[in-house]
Amino acid sequence: MAGDPSNIEPSVAEKRLVAGFVEEVGAEAVLVIWSNTKKRHTASRITSWGNHFAVKGMLEWAFDTIVGFDPVEDDEDEDEEDVLE
Repeated sequence: MAGDPSNIEPSVAEKRLVAGFVEEVGAEAVLVIWSNTKKRHTASRITSWGNHFAVKGMLEWAFDTIVGFDPVEDDEDEDEEDVLE
């Protein structure tokens, strides 16, 4: 959160949400991603807390779970098809 200069400073509500979650469940790392729409303009936000490597791992896990593919495996499959043709 604060260590990454590209991040926007979290709001009071964001800090309260993350702190409450850490306290309630004893989380070692938290990653929250959300979007909101105002006047037909959608914005996405992200805030995190905890060990950088744990947050990065959670983000990669979430991407793999939601998208459902591994780009490295897909590239290998394409190479095999080229060889067979």
